[in-house]
Amino acid sequence: MSKNPPVVMPVELIEFYQALIKLQTEIGELLVKPQWQIDEAQAFQHQYQGKPWLEIVHLGIEPPVFARVWRQMAEFLAEQRPPVREEIERILATQNELDFGELATRAVQQDEGYLAGKAARLGVNSSLFFLLAEHAVRPFMRGAALVLAPYIDQERWLKDVCPVCGKKASISKLREEDGKRVMFCPHCSTEWLYRHLACPQCGNDDHQSIRFFTVEGYDAHQVYVCEKCKGYIKTYDEKKGGPLNNIELEDVKTIYLDMLAEREGYVNDSLQKKLLH
Repeated sequence: MSKNPPVVMPVELIEFYQALIKLQTEIGELLVKPQWQIDEAQAFQHQYQGKPWLEIVHLGIEPPVFARVWRQMAEFLAEQRPPVREEIERILATQNELDFGELATRAVQQDEGYLAGKAARLGVNSSLFFLLAEHAVRPFMRGAALVLAPYIDQERWLKDVCPVCGKKASISKLREEDGKRVMFCPHCSTEWLYRHLACPQCGNDDHQSIRFFTVEGYDAHQVYVCEKCKGYIKTYDEKKGGPLNNIELEDVKTIYLDMLAEREGYVNDSLQKKLLH
């Protein structure tokens, strides 16, 4: 099924996310990576009990380091997105009232209840506070994911959540070489294999209740929807569109697919709070 052509993403918004991804990468390269010694008991918990790695090992983020990255990310957002600069400055003004150890832990967990409550007590915008926490913690998450990647059995995991942090995927791709589905975690950037025709929101694999739609003129971009749970996943088909160099940026560029899916009544639990204004 084909939908109408998409709303084109503004060039300046794409450039903003390119700069954001670049900044997070640069920060991540300067951070000290975790030094875990994975033992057999931990490997068993992951491989056979199906626990994501960050439920087994602790990602200890030093509060002063997180405070520095938090401020760096806030200053970047204030500079790049003038409409929210005043709100970001209000958040920065509360820095002395924050427990950055606790904040880092809650950001890793994406504990929206805690973050929203903290924002309310501070009297700042809760959506921006969550967004800042999410983007500030990503360099740490990605560093952890790189360390843990060798301990993931891709052929065995095949679950609907990230093997590192346990979050849902925001987008997937069908690999050009073998057609296998690769999921992408927006929280830690881990990629993992998943069943081709199964819903990553509820696990439903009844092919009669799973379908996909495309947008006219954009056949490589597909949205798989599940009629059982009303979930969806954006998917890029490399056999139709060629190799995908940056799946994270593709996730941003295809926000219009999220809009189309939501308009049709479908939801994705991983959908990020994006700074669109």
